[in-house]
Amino acid sequence: MKFKTPKPSKRIVWLIKAILAIMFGISLYLQFQHKNLKGLNYEIIRHFGPKQYLVLMFLLALMLLNWSLEALKWRLLVGKMQQISFINALKGVWCGVTIGTFTPNRIGEFGGRIIFLRERNQLKGIIVTLIGSFGQITTTLITGLSSLILFILLINPFKIPHTFLPPHEFLIWILPALFLLLIACLLLLYFNLGLIESLSSKIPYLKRVRTYLSIIGQFGYVDLGKLLMLSLLRFCVFTFQFYLLLQAFQVPVPFLSGFMVISLIFFVQTIIPSFTLTEIGVRGQVSVYLLAFILSGDYSIRIIDASVSLWLINLILPAIIGAFILGSHNRKRQESEA
Repeated sequence: MKFKTPKPSKRIVWLIKAILAIMFGISLYLQFQHKNLKGLNYEIIRHFGPKQYLVLMFLLALMLLNWSLEALKWRLLVGKMQQISFINALKGVWCGVTIGTFTPNRIGEFGGRIIFLRERNQLKGIIVTLIGSFGQITTTLITGLSSLILFILLINPFKIPHTFLPPHEFLIWILPALFLLLIACLLLLYFNLGLIESLSSKIPYLKRVRTYLSIIGQFGYVDLGKLLMLSLLRFCVFTFQFYLLLQAFQVPVPFLSGFMVISLIFFVQTIIPSFTLTEIGVRGQVSVYLLAFILSGDYSIRIIDASVSLWLINLILPAIIGAFILGSHNRKRQESEA
């Protein structure tokens, strides 16, 4: 005899939606009280006048491309257990952004995504979300470490004399060598995620969730390679967005070295744990510090404005869209369309 899981009443569903809406609203309010946002409106108006509208429209188009690539990743991931449309995948991604705005390091994103999955697939949906996040983090770490190698060799941030005499020669080459080794380890770990499923049978605490962890073994090298390529494309999109914003705010960043440092900025932002309320400050200060190595003047305010603008376009705008989607989401209608 099978027992059906009791479904939550409409009142409970509306209560949950109301709580999420309130938390999202409070999160937005607190973030907009941040000191880095004061005076930004004037800067946006000044730098995004009529002549810059095309740039702004292009940035918004890149935002759509950015999250469309993430939706393709999500659709690829959940395709192992359930077929969903691209539109529902995009809706799920945006709802995840909404919930992620008031959780540390945006770990709550899976909560918005899994509501577009059948109930029996939601726990597996959390696991594949983690796989997707790990793919994006792996991409950021690899590109960041590669940029860090170039940064050390070309920019020489530690001001090590290029005499190539011990111990300077050791210092200038040992870090890049270690970073290359770390990149190899990251790739080895990423393409062997199936080992987690094997270990689950040997670790007592994981035996209970082995049924759900089994989905990890369904992703072969080809699937993981596709996931990594989509993650790399996403990385290129928002790196290019930041470069365009720096140009729009009249920060004279060279093209090649600019991309190297921007990759390094995203790398540092990834490895520094942050709560969303402090994320604006972290983004701005990291950008100012690292870009100073390739700039010949003080552009601190403009760099912070560009950094905050990227945050507004790529995270806050999609989060607002996701909030409306969450409010109007109808599970019964969704399951009838599935």
